[in-house]
Amino acid sequence: MSSAQRSLYIFLGSASVGLAFLGVVTPLLPTTPFLLLASICFAKSSPKLNEWLLKNKYFGKSLQRYLNGEKMPLRSKLYVGIMICFSLTISFISLN
Repeated sequence: MSSAQRSLYIFLGSASVGLAFLGVVTPLLPTTPFLLLASICFAKSSPKLNEWLLKNKYFGKSLQRYLNGEKMPLRSKLYVGIMICFSLTISFISLN
């Protein structure tokens, strides 16, 4: 792999991690697809960065769970459901 290709993959992976972080704080922006894209880009360009992503304090557990084919924990499902209801409630209140 050329240096330019490697740099492009690292850039795309880093941008994907940034978008994944935005997805954590923004209800409608998905997090997992960006983490998967980042993992693919980092795996192709830098195993060290991929390892960092998989061991990351914020994203590592959920990414590893997804890659291992495990289900989403009930606690996470409840949290997501509550956040969606909260977001919809705030949206409906602000429309009136």
